[in-house]
Amino acid sequence: MTRRGLVSAGIVLATSLLTIILLAAGGQKLLGTQEMITVFDQIGIGQWFRWFTGLWEVTAAALLMDERSRLAGIAMAGALCVGALVAHSVIGGSFVPAFMLLAITSLIAWSDRYVGELPLKTAGVRNA
Repeated sequence: MTRRGLVSAGIVLATSLLTIILLAAGGQKLLGTQEMITVFDQIGIGQWFRWFTGLWEVTAAALLMDERSRLAGIAMAGALCVGALVAHSVIGGSFVPAFMLLAITSLIAWSDRYVGELPLKTAGVRNA
């Protein structure tokens, strides 16, 4: 496999992982599991914010699935991760999951530019 192929496969894997995590987390919030109700009670803003956050996560996941809307999904996921870091600083708990998701989101954002710049080794083929 070529370097471009490996990078592309890694990015597809990272995007798929982020999409699945966002769908699972958003679904948990929208279904109103006891854990999510408790967490959002601790945050102190209200349960409407749990609904908002769940819809935000599901929307970001949906946008990540299409190449044309991926940038909006990346921006939404990044904003969500920053918000989660702030929330964890308020209520306590581990910030590691939010930080890891922010790292994955940053990797995907960086790669959207980088993959297009990798040189093609095929004779006569140039990057567009």
